[in-house]
This record gives sequence, structure tokens and C-alpha cells, in this order.
Amino acid sequence: MMSDHGAGYKFGPDVVERFCKKHSLDIIVRGNQCMHDGYKFFSTKDHPRRLVTLWSAAGYDQWDNAGAWMMIDEHLMTTFGVGSLSRTTSIGT
Repeated sequence: MMSDHGAGYKFGPDVVERFCKKHSLDIIVRGNQCMHDGYKFFSTKDHPRRLVTLWSAAGYDQWDNAGAWMMIDEHLMTTFGVGSLSRTTSIGT
């Protein structure tokens, strides 16, 4: 199904799961969608945290959104940093 803005496709958790299995992935990291808190996980009951959207532009287009970045260590553990125009924090997962 086409997205609301006509520049991509909408898909559900079944498509995410099939794609991850087909390509031997644990997670999909994507961008290009503003997230108020800088990042957001989309997951299913059976496979939590299979898809995350990151948005790095704090205060995008004069919105009051945070920006986020994702760090992956040598053991493939992730940490997220979140910053706004007035504050910065780190969140380990």
C-alpha cells in the first residue's frame, strides 16, 4: 500500500519479519521520518525491537522534536543518544 505522502510503501510487522529472516537481520534501522523523541521502535509481540526509526535533526523545520543517534559497540550492543536544541542525554538498551 502506498504511503500517505506517496513517496514509499506502508507495510506491517509480517513484512518486517520476512525481510529480517530472508536477509539474516536482527534489526532494521531506518530514517527519513521525523520522530518527536528522536527515535522510535516499531515491534510485534513476538519480535520486539525489529525496526527502529532514527531522526537526527533536532528542531526540524521549527518543530519541537529531538534528534537521535545510535551507537553500536563491538558486541553489537546499542546505545541511543538523544538531543534537542536545549538538552542532550544517552539511553542504553
